[in-house]
Amino acid sequence: MTNKVQFITVSDYLFDAKELLPKPISEYVPEWYANIPIVDINTNFNYINKKRTAKTCPSFIDIYREGYVIFSPTDVLLKVNEDGSWEWRTPMNFEIESKMELVSVHEDEQLIDYLENTDIKKVFKINLPIKIITPKGYNSRQIHFPYSNTSEWETAYGVMSTDKVHDLNIQILIKNYGETLIKQGTPIAVYIPFKREKYKHEIHR
Repeated sequence: MTNKVQFITVSDYLFDAKELLPKPISEYVPEWYANIPIVDINTNFNYINKKRTAKTCPSFIDIYREGYVIFSPTDVLLKVNEDGSWEWRTPMNFEIESKMELVSVHEDEQLIDYLENTDIKKVFKINLPIKIITPKGYNSRQIHFPYSNTSEWETAYGVMSTDKVHDLNIQILIKNYGETLIKQGTPIAVYIPFKREKYKHEIHR
């Protein structure tokens, strides 16, 4: 039996702009990753004096095989000033369709005031006109797109009960003062569904 993940958009524009809709990460593999050669010195005599590449590392080879990529539906300009004030601008808002402004903010007292040793200046939230529905008993893990070159911002790590909570509201952690531009079509998150289960912890020798 195959479990089904459903994405529902209330935006006619996004429904027609297929390239901006969520897609399996296996269909959005970065070119640099695709170009890494597979070198296994145990089985290929031609590579006997070479080192393995990351494509033979167990912790790396499957990172672009699970989950769904979520894209920015439009250009998003986020600005944080040193006095703590902030603003945002977009050429498209989607507010009429989704009943919510595309961008909102987490006030500092919600998170930043409690963080230690952080360079996070502000937490914005991109409220997408898209919903996600997973089967009963399944959560989704929200992560930053792996190895993406976004030094000015990152996606907050999080876990959602997407069988109960369906809105895609992506938390964006801004790391610098001034303006940060996230262009339309930029991967802003990866959602990885997983079954809710309990585990016991044991240590042996």
